[in-house]
Amino acid sequence: MDNKLGIYVKKEREKLGISQRELAKRIFVDNKTINKIERGITKKIDFETLSKLSKIFNISIYEIGKKANYEKIEIDEELTKRLIFPINNFNEWIITYNFEDKYIDKYTYTNEENIRYIDIEKVLNGYKNNEITIEETIILINACRPIDYKENELIYPTENGNIKIEY
Repeated sequence: MDNKLGIYVKKEREKLGISQRELAKRIFVDNKTINKIERGITKKIDFETLSKLSKIFNISIYEIGKKANYEKIEIDEELTKRLIFPINNFNEWIITYNFEDKYIDKYTYTNEENIRYIDIEKVLNGYKNNEITIEETIILINACRPIDYKENELIYPTENGNIKIEY
């Protein structure tokens, strides 16, 4: 069996000077998962884990996906699914970025279906009013999930209604 991903993960983990246990902790999986990936036992790694590894190793999701035998179309489909949904695990996101509760309450809202969103409008206003740093702004904006997208615009939910951002 091809083990390009396992070899890559082990090499990059060792470059970072961290154990399998530490890598597992950083991406919220059991250390046995990392061991199985590195040894080539895991046949197809789930996309969520793959995405987290790409961030840890600073590699594009497409590059690491190729090592994991994902086709480009599979990656595109997974990314599209994630674009149109809110944050899957809000608490995990808070832990990952070590945000204080005051930021979470101030820059998010919960809609009538009890789904929590980061409000991009509130984030931009927070930066404009010097309430948050540029680094915090970037992290929050990167975590915003559009609810729809078209060829040259993204539509984000906000507490005051949807806004369109053209690009």
